[in-house]
Amino acid sequence: MIVFSILCIPSFGQTTAGDWFNEGNAIMDQGKYDEAIQAYDKAIQAFDESDPNLAMAWYNKGRALLLQGKSAESIQATDKAIQLDPNLAQAWVNKGSALVPQGKYDEAIQAYDKAIEIDPKYADAWTGKGAVLAFQGKYDEAIQAHDKAIELDPNYAGAWNNKGIALTVQGKSAEAIQAFEKAIQLDPNLAQAWAGKGFALEAQGRRTEASTAFSKAKELGYSGSTTLE
Repeated sequence: MIVFSILCIPSFGQTTAGDWFNEGNAIMDQGKYDEAIQAYDKAIQAFDESDPNLAMAWYNKGRALLLQGKSAESIQATDKAIQLDPNLAQAWVNKGSALVPQGKYDEAIQAYDKAIEIDPKYADAWTGKGAVLAFQGKYDEAIQAHDKAIELDPNYAGAWNNKGIALTVQGKSAEAIQAFEKAIQLDPNLAQAWAGKGFALEAQGRRTEASTAFSKAKELGYSGSTTLE
């Protein structure tokens, strides 16, 4: 999650726009999304229209809404951020991520491509695009996008995990296991990587090892399927 803090000096104890913005960031980190959105709304009301931080407040609100699963509302807030600052790469990434659950894959890729155009070294944009390409069945292109994210950030566990998923679907289970193991090495608490490893092991008929991986995934909060169907 990408959030920024604003250095601000309160005036005679009055809560400033920057105070509300920073409070929203702190609350967001605690997973209290409703309260974070309320704080961002107050920051949005208090910021001057010419303040560059106004776009960030809209973006962060959009991010909080997306984390709540409110993709349509997230897009509305993110579009406002983009309107205020068309070069805010992370807002384009958030829009892409919000379009995915709506099944608008072509639009999502366009959003990720815009983020990449603004910042070609933005690993989140590359692996986000890769995930959507995989949804479209374009696995070779997806892996290329994930590889680009990994090239930019070799310690990006999510990109290694996403690459493993694409490799698994292609039937390249040995390579997939290597990708998932790298993700786990970087983030031992990444439940999706443990589950992905389980699927890849299952594809190789290594059921005991797969069961162990699935158990670890569930221990970490994974609640999805554990079958290859």
